[in-house]
Amino acid sequence: MAHLENSTDSEASEHTIQQTVLDSANVSIISTDLNGIIQTFNKAAQNWLGYAVEEVIGKQSLIAIHDVDEISDHAEVLTIELETGPDFLSRCR
Repeated sequence: MAHLENSTDSEASEHTIQQTVLDSANVSIISTDLNGIIQTFNKAAQNWLGYAVEEVIGKQSLIAIHDVDEISDHAEVLTIELETGPDFLSRCR
């Protein structure tokens, strides 16, 4: 049981360090899962877009806070650059 607690403490500490690094950036950093649901939303994203982290993490997709055409254009570029398979935008809807 102690090993599980240490593992959980270690994961929480790692998350805190990661969030601190993300929040220190002067650029908006947003990550999503494969379905387009926001998983990471740093301080700059909060300030620039006007959403609190509690409003978006695990609850909103990029389409809810960004222009669909802009996301589509960027997804096309990333798809070409990363040579990925399925179209990302279709999974975000």
